Amino acid sequence: MLFKLYGNIFTNQHFTENVTYILEDLYDNNEFLVFRLYFLVVKSNFTIDLNKTSKHLDQYNLEFIDLNIVLFYKNFGLVNCCYLFVWLSLCEINNLVKISSYIKDSVDNKICIINKNVNNDLANTIINFDNGIVPENEFLFLFICIDKNKK
Repeated sequence: MLFKLYGNIFTNQHFTENVTYILEDLYDNNEFLVFRLYFLVVKSNFTIDLNKTSKHLDQYNLEFIDLNIVLFYKNFGLVNCCYLFVWLSLCEINNLVKISSYIKDSVDNKICIINKNVNNDLANTIINFDNGIVPENEFLFLFICIDKNKK
């Protein structure tokens, strides 16, 4: 279930700071929820129905998506996904910065994997993204879903 959408999250030195503010917002009054965070590359000539996409991605556990990130990138422009567990609404900003830094490292690692393998034939039935990613020049959409399987 789609919860929130954030745009223009650049994959530059401000990524961690921007994601920290988003996490701070998610921790506010959302106790005992599990979120799925999906980071997608934004291309001007590509449109996506986020409700249909979130329902489709709900069918997969994030570990499977993570192992097949290049396949999902080529279809949707998906760069990274992760769970966020919110147990208490009170959270120290230092912990949110650590989580954001971890997400940034994960995004950077996934971009490397995508760039190394984007030209490989993965038997995709749909290919919307066939070029690699320039890490410092991309901006991402972050769409956040409530994980109904882990409530």
